[in-house]
Order: sequence, then structure tokens, then C-alpha cells
Amino acid sequence: MKSSITPLFCMVLAACATAFAASPQPLTTDTVFNVASRKGDWGVAGNWNSASLPGSSSQAVINAGYTAEIADGQTYIAAKIAIRGGTLSISNGILNVQTDDKNDYGQYIIGIANQTSLLYVGANGQFSSGNNILIGDGLNSSTTLEVDGGKVVLNDFVKFNWKTDVDYTVKPWTMVGRTSGKDLNNSSGTLYIHNGGNYSSTGALSVGRGDGAYATGNFILDNGTAVFGTSISFGDQVNSVGNGEIKGGSLQGASMVIGQGGTGKVTISQKTSTATEVKITGALLIGTSAITDSVTYFGKGTLDVTGGILKVGTNLTVGNTAGGGGDMTVTGGVVSANNLNVGTAGTGSFLVSNGASVTVTAAMTIGASGSLTFKASGNTFDTSALITASTLTLNVGGKYKLDLEDYAATENVTLTLISYTTKPTNVAFEAINYDKNQYDVSFDWGAKSLTATINYIPEPAVASLLVGALALVSVARRRRK
Repeated sequence: MKSSITPLFCMVLAACATAFAASPQPLTTDTVFNVASRKGDWGVAGNWNSASLPGSSSQAVINAGYTAEIADGQTYIAAKIAIRGGTLSISNGILNVQTDDKNDYGQYIIGIANQTSLLYVGANGQFSSGNNILIGDGLNSSTTLEVDGGKVVLNDFVKFNWKTDVDYTVKPWTMVGRTSGKDLNNSSGTLYIHNGGNYSSTGALSVGRGDGAYATGNFILDNGTAVFGTSISFGDQVNSVGNGEIKGGSLQGASMVIGQGGTGKVTISQKTSTATEVKITGALLIGTSAITDSVTYFGKGTLDVTGGILKVGTNLTVGNTAGGGGDMTVTGGVVSANNLNVGTAGTGSFLVSNGASVTVTAAMTIGASGSLTFKASGNTFDTSALITASTLTLNVGGKYKLDLEDYAATENVTLTLISYTTKPTNVAFEAINYDKNQYDVSFDWGAKSLTATINYIPEPAVASLLVGALALVSVARRRRK
């Protein structure tokens, strides 16, 4: 009897077997924290369901209601970690999470639906990893990674591409407030670095990454250091919200986007004794687009600088794409960039007030969809320019204003609004929000600077007193003669 297995079938079977063998086959197994008291030491084998500690082929799982603690100063390992409504506290010791399985593409997830999850890294603690970390994943989840004086270190990792049969290097990705489907709406994640905490990653940071669903991410830096080797984004994808508060310490990245298809808002301030510095070696874009499911969505971004230092290595662009919108205010601190573009593609507004300083080493451009506003507040002013730029291009379709709503000087004042190397084509500035019976405002385009002169007009009663005083002085002088 002849075999019914044809050569074609054998070829198909062999191909399937080869594909199955080459496709990703994760080798990790779950090791669940299961101490009876629901709170205990990571380093006690009996506190885990397997009666052994997580190892290089284990995913450590901490479920809702459980707290695992590393406080004995020891170093522990796991292939992966999933905090599903529980708490992991590393107050004194090290946890290295790294899988040796190049076929395992799973990410480290902190958070699960309808639960509150926490990864805490104290002053003598360290969490090290070579993979992506998701902070906040699941319907109505609330998740925090708190670095309270401790360290988090994320390094490159190697994966195997079963299609090309070669290894490749992957940069770690920190996603704060991330969902990947409309069934996972309303997730919330927070990355909180304070008390000298240090977060170091060779990869990217995304704060609020919805992928079409609703997600909110919060990044708070309050006296700490955060370094990312690639991009930093806030409001990354449609329906997502990304918030950033940099109150003290240092934040570094290769680039930054605020409002990339979603809504992003970042505040840079000086709220602690530790100097605040944000250093972006490449471009900073405020209000740009992103593509989700082949549809382009336009983001809305806001950046407020009230103190500290912001350094942008290349382009600082407010309103980066047509349809996108960006707003930036500088009411304190120091901002510098190689180029500043406002409203050259999307809608953009830029406001700077006295007490702040903006330096553009190359070109500053205000487009037809841009607005430039200077704000004069209080009654004390110095002679330095609010903006210093090498070259200045102002589109006549833009809007140019001097806001005097909070101006309170009772003497004549001349403000240097912009200093420049080459005098630009003049545009008309408008003074707004002031009493024309109290102040007279004029603008002058000089060879090297634009100035605004604000002359104080005394009230009638004050003027009468001045006239009377002058008259008395005149009479006294005549009597002396």
C-alpha cells in the first residue's frame, strides 16, 4: 500500500515545523508572591508559590493586596516582573530584571485593570532592567513608579529576529500611562522622581500613550535626575494626555515632543534648592501630529517656563505641523535654542515677560500663524533684552503685542524687547490691556533692538499737586531775590 502523504504535504509540514521552531517561544513561568500575611520579604523562598525565589527564567508576579519587600541589602534576579495591583518596595537592595530568552518579547508591566499598583525604590534601592516598562496598563488602573532617592537603570537588550535569523539591539522604552486598545480606557500612570532619585535609560520616555484609547501619564521630577538616551514625549497619540512637572533637578533627552497627536503640558519651574535644568540635545517640538490606524491626528502642546534653565540644541518649534497647535510662555528662568520657530506650520504662540531671558543663537521666525507677546509686569525693570536673536524674521500675518495688564510703574520706562544682529523688516506691535489715560506707549525699531517706551501720565489730582509745588518753588525763588 502506497503512502498517502504526498511530497507537497511533506514540504508544507517541514516549513511549518521550521517556522514554529524559529518563531518566538517565551520560556518564562510565573512565580507568584503568596505570603500568608500578604506582606513579606522577597528573599524568603517560602513567600512564593513555588517555594523558591524567582530566577532567570521566572516572571515575578505580585497580585493585588500583596506587598513584597527588598530591604536586606541583597541582590535578586528575575526574568520578568508583573505588578498586578500589588506593591514592590526596594528600600535597601538591588533587583535585576533581565531575561536571557531572546525570543521573549514580553514587556514589564506595572498595573492591571481596576487596581492601584506601586513600584517603590528607596534611597538604598536599585531596580535594573533590560526591557520596556509599562507604568499603568489596564481599564481604570492607577499605577506609580516612585524613585525616592534610589536608582532605576534601563539598558539596551538583545532580541532575535526569527525572520532574518539575526540578533538585534533594542532600546528600552518607558511608557507612563499607556493603553493599547479601546477596552483599556482610562489608565493612569505616574513616574515620580524625588529626594535625589536617579532614573537612567538608554531609550525613550512616553508620558501618556493612548494608541487610540484614553490614557493619562504624569512625570514629576522634584529634586532628582532623569536621563533618556533617545526621545521624550508628552501626550503621545490621540486621546492621550501627558503631563510633566520639572520642579528641581536635571532632565536630559535627545529630543522632546509635547502634544504628539494627543495633549501634552509641561511646566519647568524652580521649586527646590536644587537647580532645575532641562537639556534637549536635539529638537523640541510643541504641538505636532501622530498617525494612529492610518489616520493623522493633530496634537496640542503647552510649555510653561517659570524658572530654571531650558537648553535646546537645535530647533525649538511652537506649532510644528499644520493642524497642530502649541503655546509657550516664559515668565521666569533662562531659555536658549539654536532656532526658534513660532507658527510657521501649525498655530503657535510665544509669550515672554520681564524677569525671563530667551537667547536664540541663530534664527528666530514668527510665521503667519504665530503670535509673539511681551508681558511687562510690576514696577521694576532692567535694561537687558527679553529676547536676543541673531537674525529675526517676522511675518506680517503674525500677531505682535505688548501686554501691560500687570504693569504698575509710576515713572517713564523704556524696555528692550528684542536685540538682534541684523535689523528685520518692521511689523506693527500693539500695546494691550492698559489705561490710555495713564500711559502713553510707543515702539521704536532701532538698528540693533526693538524698544518700547512707556510714559507715565499722572492723574489730574497728582498733576495739580505737581503744578502747585512748582509754583511754590517759583515763588520762593523770587522772594530770595
